[in-house]
Amino acid sequence: MNSLALEIQRILPKEYQIVIVCGRRDYKWVNSRRNGRTKVIPFTFSLWDEMRDADAIVSRSGALAGYEILSSNRPVLFIPFPFAIDNHQYYNAEYFTEVGEAIMFEEKNLTKDVLAQKIEEMLQKEVIKKGK
Repeated sequence: MNSLALEIQRILPKEYQIVIVCGRRDYKWVNSRRNGRTKVIPFTFSLWDEMRDADAIVSRSGALAGYEILSSNRPVLFIPFPFAIDNHQYYNAEYFTEVGEAIMFEEKNLTKDVLAQKIEEMLQKEVIKKGK
């Protein structure tokens, strides 16, 4: 998913800022490939602080992070981790789409163009909802 995030930084409009929380293991290579408007964080205990200014969120669908994201009342696209035990992230994401303003895409069906399009759709929907 980090590779996909790096690819869309070249597609999305220049005024968008991208924040990638990539994990400690991937931090060096992700950070070395970011552009100036992309912020890379290895890990955070304060996910809410990073989400506070977000207009839209793209995330894995772990249970705790999913509930935190849903409570932010921001549009979210969940991408379940395909190797999660018993496919639990898929089922989490499925549930999150039923109870919150969320959509789900399996990673195997997601390209950089589709991801960029879905982000644009979420942001456009948010603009209409807020009456901007």
